[in-house]
Amino acid sequence: MYHSRPKEQHTQKWVSKTWAIGAVAALVIIMAVSFFRSHNDLHAAVKESTEVFQFHSDQEGQWQTVYNLALSSKDRSEFIQLLKTEGYLGSHKATGGHSQKVSATGGASATSATPATPATNSTACSPCDCPSCPACPADTSSTASTASTASTANQLLVTGTAVPKPKKDQKGSSDDDYDINILKEGPHDGEAEEEEEEEEEASSQQGATATADSTVQAAGKKAAAGAGAGGKQASAGAGAGAGASGSSSSATRPPVPVSEDGGPAPITPEYARSVSLNNTVIVTWANYALWDFVQSFVNHLNRLGITNYIIGAMDLQIGQALVQAGVPSFAMYEQQRNHSGVGSGHLQWGGEGFHKMGRQKISLASLFLRMKLDLLLVDVDVVILRNVLDYFAKFPMADILVSSDNLASTLEPGDEGLEVPSLAGAPMNIGIMYFRYTEQTVRFVDQWLDTIMARPDYWDQNAFNDMARAGWDPWKKLHQDNNRVFIGYNGTLAVGVLPVAMFSGGHTYYIQRLYEVQKVEPYAVHCTFQYGANAGKRNRMREAMIFEDQEPYYTGDRYISFDLKRVPNMSPLDFKALNYTQKKAYNVKGLNMQLDSVWPALGMASLFNRSLIMPKLACYCDRYWTPLDDCRIPGAKQQRLPFMCPMDYVLDPTFLVDDASSMKFRWREHSFLENPRCPEQVKRSRLTVYTSPSFKQLSEKYVVQDGGVVLLLPAGLSTRQLEAALQPYQQLKVWHFKDTPLSFKGFEDPVWREAFRKRVEHLKPVVQPDNM
Repeated sequence: MYHSRPKEQHTQKWVSKTWAIGAVAALVIIMAVSFFRSHNDLHAAVKESTEVFQFHSDQEGQWQTVYNLALSSKDRSEFIQLLKTEGYLGSHKATGGHSQKVSATGGASATSATPATPATNSTACSPCDCPSCPACPADTSSTASTASTASTANQLLVTGTAVPKPKKDQKGSSDDDYDINILKEGPHDGEAEEEEEEEEEASSQQGATATADSTVQAAGKKAAAGAGAGGKQASAGAGAGAGASGSSSSATRPPVPVSEDGGPAPITPEYARSVSLNNTVIVTWANYALWDFVQSFVNHLNRLGITNYIIGAMDLQIGQALVQAGVPSFAMYEQQRNHSGVGSGHLQWGGEGFHKMGRQKISLASLFLRMKLDLLLVDVDVVILRNVLDYFAKFPMADILVSSDNLASTLEPGDEGLEVPSLAGAPMNIGIMYFRYTEQTVRFVDQWLDTIMARPDYWDQNAFNDMARAGWDPWKKLHQDNNRVFIGYNGTLAVGVLPVAMFSGGHTYYIQRLYEVQKVEPYAVHCTFQYGANAGKRNRMREAMIFEDQEPYYTGDRYISFDLKRVPNMSPLDFKALNYTQKKAYNVKGLNMQLDSVWPALGMASLFNRSLIMPKLACYCDRYWTPLDDCRIPGAKQQRLPFMCPMDYVLDPTFLVDDASSMKFRWREHSFLENPRCPEQVKRSRLTVYTSPSFKQLSEKYVVQDGGVVLLLPAGLSTRQLEAALQPYQQLKVWHFKDTPLSFKGFEDPVWREAFRKRVEHLKPVVQPDNM
């Protein structure tokens, strides 16, 4: 039976339904607002982080997944962190006015170019998408005004002789002049559409760089085989250059202009500006003897995301290799001569070719400055470890920034500023020079070039120091905006000396490790203060694991490593208490203790046709070509004793392969097996050999701590017995000997014995006399 309800009950029911409907509607509205707000927050978060993170173009459609991440986040910072964790955001740094694109996964988008290393022993070991800069537009009038200048400078590059200079450009207020404030402000902001296009470009680079390694590795071989053969191409680098040249894609990097001989064309203002970024270009140069240095140099820049570099080819052979690898480059040689007058081999320091190269170097500075570009001019044996352009941007008042041969820092630990001019009295080293395009810089470089052209025997570095410090007063004549920038060249030029712990030479970096003492991170290192010519430089860089070798350097040989049976162990305090004569004597004693294990290791490396992995050697005294100051180079007051010395201090690498003996040795640096570039399959393919008179017969064990297979070897075996004992292990890449003096007693064959004796005598380090 149906019973009617009171009126208030009906009213209550109606009110309840109304509230329910309202609640549902409100919930729908809240969810819709939340969706659109989160959607907008996502855009806002990505937009806010544009300078730090870059959204993958191939993932922009996955909004539902991204939206779910947004809903599961407590706040925006957690949301951005989730996007990074899930791979939706990649690094896109923009600092110091010199932003460089990197890949969406956080690393440099360029695949590193691996060098084809010229053999140094008896067997083979193996622009930027820059629109016209607002500060220096490449308009028709600008191009016309610099074309004749470029032609003149190119003539100087290839001939090394003085030519009449055109009238200098005057620094004025035209649109072509370089606005120094761009270094403070960074790249000028473009329209939003342009930013989105650049982001999409960066993500599309990944596919363009996939085949770069094989392209660059093949380039050196092709150039070596085809030098002089010529070839007719319109341009090169549009495809291969994507991988070899850094973070610009093949679609945006300007192709390398190519001559009929297959090498790059001479430089033009148009091409230089197309490579430049923020009106700045990085330039180095080399002949084919340093092809592997060039590729290592390029690889470091690629990894840092630096794209605005260009390489000067001093001979046709390296020119062809650069073109085939797609590396931005230009010819410094006459097309008919195939070289720039300095040849394709090693340049002896102080020789005629060395001085001629110096004149060509300064002509490069003049050439690019007359194109109204800022210029970082570096020697090819410089390794760039961080984005140096970020550092230079901190000192817009300086016309020139230059490295130094000072062997001690003038700064307090942690200070990342320039060196104090009044304390940094050593010669400025022109291996690293940054020129800012100003009227006074152009005037100085022109006079510098005129000076060394008039005096062919005047070393370019000496001329630079004499001129830059002419009329200077490092205590009083300082820049008003920075008292570490001195006013030189008779009061007309602002010069800053780069900090030696961050822009290091060979001694402050490899020997002193001054960056550790000063508590700073190095930006660049220049291979100075070393022995063994180019082989010594390569080995220094390899020891520090900052030289790029291609995979066959690690996999294309078999190796012997070994322990040092005896090592010097005097404490630093006990050593400090000795007088100078005693210190030198102990240093010699310590070296001989270590070499007692090196000589038989070299013998076994020759016997088994393997490369010897050199050990880490301890030195208690420095090595120099002038007298030492209590076992230190004069001026190196921060050097710690003892120290791990480079191989060239003890064993000159050129002495391992020269004609002093018919027995030549192959070797690898002490850090060879520690290098991340060395494949794990090489490191794991290992035999450890223990030798003792108590072992009466061969026996084999498996010891995990020793890397696997262990061989117990009786002492005193003949070479034939040794060969027979180790024959079953030939397939293993690394043989590690615990006691080389007991393992190898010498060659029985008189011819081999005499060749080995000659080589060892040639290698033994020369001891400085007591008065040095």
